Amino acid sequence: MRGRLSGITLLELLIVLAIITGLLTLSLPSFTGQVGEWRSRAQAMRLLSAINLVRSRAVRLGREITLCPGDIRVSACRGLYSHGFSVIDGSGDIIRRYPERPYIVVWNSAGTREENRPISWRADGWGSRNMSWVFCPASGSVHWAVVVNRLGRPRLLQNWGHCPD
Repeated sequence: MRGRLSGITLLELLIVLAIITGLLTLSLPSFTGQVGEWRSRAQAMRLLSAINLVRSRAVRLGREITLCPGDIRVSACRGLYSHGFSVIDGSGDIIRRYPERPYIVVWNSAGTREENRPISWRADGWGSRNMSWVFCPASGSVHWAVVVNRLGRPRLLQNWGHCPD
């Protein structure tokens, strides 16, 4: 007498695939929002790194160093932080360039305009102004912000400021 063969039927396989597809469909929107938050935080961390570089270079070299918005190759310290940013010294030499990241728009704290103002640090470590940048992802509700005071101390904050709808 032959033993019974065990395995799965085509119907059982289709039911399992339908269940997996349903679960993936339900989880995809939350995963998309999570990716937006990761992109926002990554770009905010890059700006935080650039601010620390600018301030430390200004103090170490004993001269003013500037954080410029936009692509410095295209414009002279004019543009938007959404298009990247650069660290330049007083003579206009580029110390470091940070390229733009897609799907992230950088706004002011009120969410009324894209941020485009350069900021400088003097040799004593003082910044030229208080400033904030809000990194708004194309998808997701969680965003990150970098806030810096005149003393030059930057902070990374979650869901601070406003992203326009």
